Amino acid sequence: MKRYLVSIFALFFCFSLSAKELNVELLHVDTVLVYREDGKADISVKTRWNVSSGAMSGFYFSGEKNAIQFDLHKSWAEVFEHNTRQEFPLDILPLAEGGYDIIIADGKSLSGLVDFVFTYRVNLAASGHTSLVDKKDRLSDKNNRLFYFNWAPVDWDLTAKSRTTEIIFPISIDDLIITDSETKQRKIEIFLQTLGLNISKETIASNTKIDWYEVEGLDKKSYLSLRFYQENLRERESQPIILYLDAKSDLLVDNPMIGQNILSDTGDSFSFQNWEDKNLAKKNTRAMKILYVLLFLFFCFSSFSFIIVFLKQKKKVKSEKKEVLKMLFPNTETVAVRKNIHPIEIAFLLAFPIVDFIYLVLESLFLAGKIEYKNSKKLRIEKKNIAIFDTFESDFLSSFDDEGFLVLSKIERFYTKGIKKAKTDTTSDLTETIAYWSEKITSTQFDSLEDKSFVTYWWTFSIYA
Repeated sequence: MKRYLVSIFALFFCFSLSAKELNVELLHVDTVLVYREDGKADISVKTRWNVSSGAMSGFYFSGEKNAIQFDLHKSWAEVFEHNTRQEFPLDILPLAEGGYDIIIADGKSLSGLVDFVFTYRVNLAASGHTSLVDKKDRLSDKNNRLFYFNWAPVDWDLTAKSRTTEIIFPISIDDLIITDSETKQRKIEIFLQTLGLNISKETIASNTKIDWYEVEGLDKKSYLSLRFYQENLRERESQPIILYLDAKSDLLVDNPMIGQNILSDTGDSFSFQNWEDKNLAKKNTRAMKILYVLLFLFFCFSSFSFIIVFLKQKKKVKSEKKEVLKMLFPNTETVAVRKNIHPIEIAFLLAFPIVDFIYLVLESLFLAGKIEYKNSKKLRIEKKNIAIFDTFESDFLSSFDDEGFLVLSKIERFYTKGIKKAKTDTTSDLTETIAYWSEKITSTQFDSLEDKSFVTYWWTFSIYA
């Protein structure tokens, strides 16, 4: 696989002939790459400059061959003066010849110690930087299935004192079960051995130091982070990061990041939210802004007219559909509120978050004496032999394997299918049914609910509400 390099060229602005001569030095470059389970990566680059004379406005970013989505909310410039931090937004402007102007907004320029931070997203899997490969073992002569990572941070036309690059993988260190007290001190080393981490000679040779540690995610779990450090960078010095992981390791075998559908997918289906596509980046021209406003007004008028026509047609079709259903099913009567309903269906109707849904159903089955929890670092249950399960409970418990461990893909499928079915039921008024059961489970009189056989569900649901 051919690896591309990215170049950054400093771009400085001196608008006055009487301005001081610009004297700037690049001190440090820190890059953090968060590799996602869908094969994409969020990359944050922080550069520190010493602007000893004159003022610096920004730089020119060029050379990225893949599509970039910038996050303007995570891009800024900052200075520290008199122990006070000042932050300034950035404008990231696409250029016709390719590349971007990354400049401080509103024409500002800074001097002294200046930090520039910019964040963007790329699809590493689609561009071939990550893949699954077969590599022959020298001893056994067998092919080993490996996860392959080959990427490099940007190259610089300037020298720098240091460059630190961190790669964070979606691999939870908490999944490693260690019982021996002595080995807990070597947890990460054992974790890396289990993963079969193999760093290339080229990567080892090009870095002064390489280490690894745990980093806490938003879900409070600890994830693997590898750190690569270089000192006294020469101009255009590279930092290739090439490594392998054992795809058949117990810690990776169920990880979505090594899925064939991820590594072969060339699409980009993530929600943009704050992310700015390179073709939608901010245009710093008055004419373009006026054109956008006119197009927006035209679009709003056209959309409003279309919606009016669509709603009238939809109402007509819905009325005709009801008449057809009455003819086909004359004995089927639509009721306002559906009261004969299983508690698991209620959870679907009220769209309990999946984590709460799993907890509430398990706790209800536990209180009913149908299951018990097993001692394990991961969630594990055991069905009691004397227990009798209804259809909904059996379908829910089929999301656990024979050893009692939860299979995420199965529970997600069961959960998604259940919500879809509950929301599309036509035998009752959906809005009134949801309102009815929302009020029921928030009532302290849960013992008066219709079906006493589900009393453990009403108990857990009412506490949750």
